[in-house]
Amino acid sequence: MYRNLTALAVLLCAAPGRAADPAEVRAAIEQALPVLQNGARTFRERSEGRCIACHHQGPLQLAVALARERGFRVDEDLERAELDRIRGFYARRQELYRRALTDPAAARRADAFGNFAVHAGYWLTGYAAEGGPPDDATAVAAAFLASRQEADGHWDFTDTARAPLQAGDFTTTALAVRVLQVYGPKDRAAEIAGRVERARGWLRRSEPRTTDDLVYRLYGLAWTGAAKEEVRAAAERLAAAQRADGGWAQQQNMPTDAYATGLALVALHRSGGLETASEAYRRGVGYLMRTRGADGTWFVRTRAIPSNPYFDSGFPHGRSQFISYAATCHAVIALALTVERK
Repeated sequence: MYRNLTALAVLLCAAPGRAADPAEVRAAIEQALPVLQNGARTFRERSEGRCIACHHQGPLQLAVALARERGFRVDEDLERAELDRIRGFYARRQELYRRALTDPAAARRADAFGNFAVHAGYWLTGYAAEGGPPDDATAVAAAFLASRQEADGHWDFTDTARAPLQAGDFTTTALAVRVLQVYGPKDRAAEIAGRVERARGWLRRSEPRTTDDLVYRLYGLAWTGAAKEEVRAAAERLAAAQRADGGWAQQQNMPTDAYATGLALVALHRSGGLETASEAYRRGVGYLMRTRGADGTWFVRTRAIPSNPYFDSGFPHGRSQFISYAATCHAVIALALTVERK
């Protein structure tokens, strides 16, 4: 308790610092966007099997959708290619997913790596942010995702944990709920509502450990229609993890970084009601503006245990490039939220 009170005192007494210059924020976003979009293209071109990944597709689409809304120029050809890749992935597997709903052998093939809830959550949430329309392919994918829900209401994975993006059931559960709400089959609305209710119960009962857990618990409670008091309490808990330097860390024993900071700021604004003009948000923006690199990206050191052969995707930061890519996406989103709509 003494340590917690001391940390709170440091936070409250920290100098607020000046607000970030709006022109500098705009310039930071303008510099980062083409690096991100080109980074997705080169990742596709250089990866084995021209694969897509949770650290690229999903976070990128969230960033591009908001940037366009706020009046920033985006490369529409590159973004269209990314959206086509996401839809194409599920369209090519549509019949397998359909069989998997009733055939255990097909279900094992459909989720051969044990990470369906992870990639469906990230990719289809990003696809939805860009206005990807519901169709047969997304409906079947959502139906298969629904079938992967555990009896207690959560979604998980059996693939190797790769922190922080693929590491916790709060993330998979919240994102699964969002996908079902957007792409769930209309003729199964009552079933989907029941699954959302069970997910809300799991989110209420479960104890978050990391910043990702806190973020996605907040999103999940908001998306599942939890009571305002519960959502507010979840937001306050996430906000209390802000450090004296204005940022957040992925977990308590780690340094502050741009991935956790961008992720937390966006969740607090979108689901927790934190205004971008508030002191807490301004301090978070200040941290991001101080820590961006000269190339317009943010560096975050990787802590994921490698499960695939390393390759250089063309994005900066070497072996830490994939988490740094996701961090740059979330930082851009957090900054773009401070820019007035055009």
